[in-house]
Amino acid sequence: MKKKSQIERVESWLRRGRSIMPLQALREFGSLRLGALIWVLRQNGMPITTEYVKTGKRTCVAKYRLLKESQNETRNKIQKQAKR
Repeated sequence: MKKKSQIERVESWLRRGRSIMPLQALREFGSLRLGALIWVLRQNGMPITTEYVKTGKRTCVAKYRLLKESQNETRNKIQKQAKR
């Protein structure tokens, strides 16, 4: 079985309704460039939002998530496939 690419793994992660931050991406997928992966996914049409979260007095990091409408569409597709 072919190993999923980092882009595929991040896409799957987001489609399950989860958010992701850079340190999380490093731990889960070994990715040091989450922003680049998100850029590619956006270019492929995924509606991903960015929220900036404070992690210290003067630092903040990006937190990415899929728009809610897209999550609902994904769930509907999965449910339709399960009924077949």
